[in-house]
Amino acid sequence: MVGNAAAFDKCPKHKTKLKGLIDLWEEKRYFTPEVVTQLRTALANGSAEITAVNLELSESSLKLAKDAPYILPSFHGDASIPWYDLPAGTWLPHITPNSSRPMIPDQIRPIQLAAGPAEKRVVDAVKMLLKDADYIYAKEGEPSDDLQTGFSELGERIILDEITGKVIG
Repeated sequence: MVGNAAAFDKCPKHKTKLKGLIDLWEEKRYFTPEVVTQLRTALANGSAEITAVNLELSESSLKLAKDAPYILPSFHGDASIPWYDLPAGTWLPHITPNSSRPMIPDQIRPIQLAAGPAEKRVVDAVKMLLKDADYIYAKEGEPSDDLQTGFSELGERIILDEITGKVIG
């Protein structure tokens, strides 16, 4: 299990947390020293089990997944789960600004969408979200892209105009 969890090479924070967890287990003596040694070995060799064939297949499937058209589902949420497990967007019609009136849980249902290809602005928003996720989990500083990026006073990543240097996103 530790080996599978350590297989994410693009998440150094994840591996650091696993190492800290194993250190804690060793300190509290939850496991024998032999088991702790096995856990450390599994953590160190977690990604060694990936073969070249698996890596090649995963890269080709990733490319296919990125090129696939974005299709909207017919519903946002699942009718068979309780209201508190539904996506937060299903709560929005039931929240009244500056009101202390509670939401009525029986009225919170999945949102019906127009199924089919997504609009261009939705696709662009999803692509920006995925690019932000790549930025967070990139091993080397910044992923290569054509956007000029910087940081605001609050530490948020911002996109700067190449010519004027003003914030555009």
